[in-house]
Amino acid sequence: MKISIDTFGGEAPAVAPRLLKNAQAQIAKDVDISNGNLVPCKVSASAVATLTANPVKTVHKFNASGVAQYWFEWDKDVDVVKGAVPNDTIEKTYITGDGKPRMTFSSIATASLPYPSNSYLLGVPAPSQAPLVSVGNGAVGATGFAGTLTLDENLGISAASITTGGTGYDGVLAVAVTDNVPALANIPVSTEGGVITSIGTLPDLSAFKEDRAKLVITDSLGYGHGAVFEMVWSLGVLTGVTLTEGGSAYPSGVVVHVEAIPGSGANLQAVATAGVVDDIVIVKAGTNYYNPSYDITSSDGIDSNSLPISRTYVYTYITNQDEEGPPSPPSTIVEWYEGQVISVDIPEATPTGNYDIKGVRVYRYADGSSAADFVLVDFLSLGVSNLQDDVLDINLPGGTLVSLEYDPPNEDMVGLVSMANGMMAGFFGKEVCLCEPYLPYAWPVKYRHTVDFEIVGLGVMTNVIVVLTTGQPYLIRGTHPSNMVMEPIDEDQACISKRSVVSKGGSVAYASPDGLISISPNGTKNLTKDILTRAQWNALNPSTMIGIYDEGNYVCCYDAGSFVIGEDGLTFRSVIATALFRDKLEDRLLYGVGNELRAWNQGALAGGQWKSKKFMLPKPVNFGAFQVSGTGSVTVKVTADGVERFNDTVTCDDSHRLPDGFLAREWEIEVSDFEEIYGVEVANTITELQS
Repeated sequence: MKISIDTFGGEAPAVAPRLLKNAQAQIAKDVDISNGNLVPCKVSASAVATLTANPVKTVHKFNASGVAQYWFEWDKDVDVVKGAVPNDTIEKTYITGDGKPRMTFSSIATASLPYPSNSYLLGVPAPSQAPLVSVGNGAVGATGFAGTLTLDENLGISAASITTGGTGYDGVLAVAVTDNVPALANIPVSTEGGVITSIGTLPDLSAFKEDRAKLVITDSLGYGHGAVFEMVWSLGVLTGVTLTEGGSAYPSGVVVHVEAIPGSGANLQAVATAGVVDDIVIVKAGTNYYNPSYDITSSDGIDSNSLPISRTYVYTYITNQDEEGPPSPPSTIVEWYEGQVISVDIPEATPTGNYDIKGVRVYRYADGSSAADFVLVDFLSLGVSNLQDDVLDINLPGGTLVSLEYDPPNEDMVGLVSMANGMMAGFFGKEVCLCEPYLPYAWPVKYRHTVDFEIVGLGVMTNVIVVLTTGQPYLIRGTHPSNMVMEPIDEDQACISKRSVVSKGGSVAYASPDGLISISPNGTKNLTKDILTRAQWNALNPSTMIGIYDEGNYVCCYDAGSFVIGEDGLTFRSVIATALFRDKLEDRLLYGVGNELRAWNQGALAGGQWKSKKFMLPKPVNFGAFQVSGTGSVTVKVTADGVERFNDTVTCDDSHRLPDGFLAREWEIEVSDFEEIYGVEVANTITELQS
């Protein structure tokens, strides 16, 4: 008769020792059973990094792929997520759990210990005060202006003068030139037999100037036939009209008109300072003018009698990372005429709090304009609080307000996790929050979901959020925050440790009062149901558990030790840690002890301890020999019917005798302080061992 153990498994304390499978153990501590052999774990006595936080509870490796690497550290539970930000060159990193939600990046995070040395509040708040707007009068409503124009010898405008400056004018104003053309002069004529015979009484023609007038004959048929008139000039002034040839076919009632040729081409501007016009600029001179005069219209040369447009303004804060928050309340609505200038004052240049603000963007909405939304007018850098808006729609820089609902996160939000499609999620109270994809500073209130219980933590399965609460769990699934759908899981499996929540691929694991729960697309499963009773599980104080995935296993530290659970079973470790971190670049698991980070399963051998099941034989026997296959030496303890019969250190691969003089049905074999064990055999004799 022989007992052979050639594969080593983990513990299952929930199962009676005699009912364990051959490979299962009553004790599997500080051992690695991943390849079927029994290998002792290693315990590192040296630090990978020495930190400031003591005890350290959260770490994050910053600039992990760079030459210089930095450890972010906290003595509290903090959530750290590297941002999914397109074209990010400064490693934007987002943090919850350390006061209000925050963000940091390379140029501010590593100035001094402890890291991060500086950060900004996450998000961009909306200004609380509306902009203050007022309309400059321009030509509308302005009074008191008078002036004259001087003509040169060619009847062109050569100079302008101001006689009264007036009040209520604003900025650079266009000037409309009025040509005071003399009224039409009618010269009656007499006809006889269809021929014009004489000219009637002449009106005063002195208003007409030489080469600036013309004659037009009209009758019931239109223009006459053959009549010839000559205009008589004296010193450039029209003094008379003579008939030299009468023509024919004219009816009675013929009229001769003297018409002036109007001037053209003048373009002037008026310049106002403090509401008073103090200069006239001739932009382009005109010709052929009759005693011209002028009136101010508007800054764009458009008649101030045009219909008004209703305008309102908002402004937003902009960070140095070009992150834009929601807008301020809108300004009062003002009536604006083209050519007027609207003064926009920013009453709240920066928000309260440590935000990375560089200035504001000013937007306007104009009723009746071609724009259907608030359109960008200009950017004002920090310290500039006034905008003079005289820009026409067609000259705006372009861009509409897109951050209307880019709310900052709730200041109590924690539990930050990253998801597919550039999304992030967090929570506070019973609310789950989602950011705009690839915009981790924007957390629209409309994307929130409310559950029935207080939230403890969040897990992620690709595009599914697993919401773990003090009651039942929930799933929120979708590809974009706007189409996420929430559904409860019909399992009363509360989460009792936020730090125990671990997301890996298509599943989420966490500590509940019943055991280690796994949620996956296949459903909900208690991973420890067949391994630990509820009482045994709760003896591990699951509310203190910290979890992480490593090499396909769930690694957990609690206040009195640690354990590893996976396909190979459950093993316990002597390590007591306050922090766990998976260093993906170095492919290693790190744990925190005091203010040190150490490497998991690296360093000196921990010794290892493994105790077999209780082998129940059909009848009492006296096994006389045993052999441990492996390398090096090993301490072996053999217990029979509860009595220790052997306890000594032996050499592997040698046969060793057991004491005689007794019989026993229940046999247990325990090994410790070994290098590597391939198998254990117990037999009646050494010969039987070797057979």
